[in-house]
Amino acid sequence: MPPLSTRLYSHSRQTSFWAQSLALAFCLLLAAFSAQSQPGLVAHYSFNGVFSDQTANGNPAIATGNPAFTTDRNGQASRAISLGGCNNSQFLRVPISASLQASDAMTVAFWAKVDLASGMDPSDGTCTANGRQVFFAKAGDGFGGSPPGFQGLTYQSEGQQRVSFEANAGQVGATTSRELPGNTWHHCAYVLTTTEIKLYIDAQLVLTSPAALSFAEANQ
Repeated sequence: MPPLSTRLYSHSRQTSFWAQSLALAFCLLLAAFSAQSQPGLVAHYSFNGVFSDQTANGNPAIATGNPAFTTDRNGQASRAISLGGCNNSQFLRVPISASLQASDAMTVAFWAKVDLASGMDPSDGTCTANGRQVFFAKAGDGFGGSPPGFQGLTYQSEGQQRVSFEANAGQVGATTSRELPGNTWHHCAYVLTTTEIKLYIDAQLVLTSPAALSFAEANQ
């Protein structure tokens, strides 16, 4: 079972990491235990009124589009970040650093609540009823016809939320076969290696897919 908090892990090392979502609310929560005590943890964002990294690695997030702090899934004020969604591009970017370089494995975990009313067409950036929204992108920004690096994505299908992953400029793709009710909080954890993708939702393993992932491409 993955850690039930929002964290960026490296089983080796990691590179520049983008956390971008066009969702109504995207939340990275503080865990009940110290971020400093977790082996391999390279970045941790509690969003308790600040965008700072809670680990000793010092990887602060930089906000674009003036996103606002909002109430988290437990009703605590200023413990989540609200991102504007389609036609109101807001995102967080974490600049490249030595501690964020990956070679063969990484885990990205977070809590998220998504408004499925609309998303973005990845080819031209226009809003569409069945468009996708980007949870995170490692290299690139998650949009364009063949974005580089890794992308954690979500989109609407028949009024339900699906969660997916793409990599290597669209050469690798995997989508959950389990539909989720939209506009409610879910915990997601992407566990990636050079040979496999695993996706956990609400502490349940919902996807295991073989994949040849290029961490060198994601480290750009």
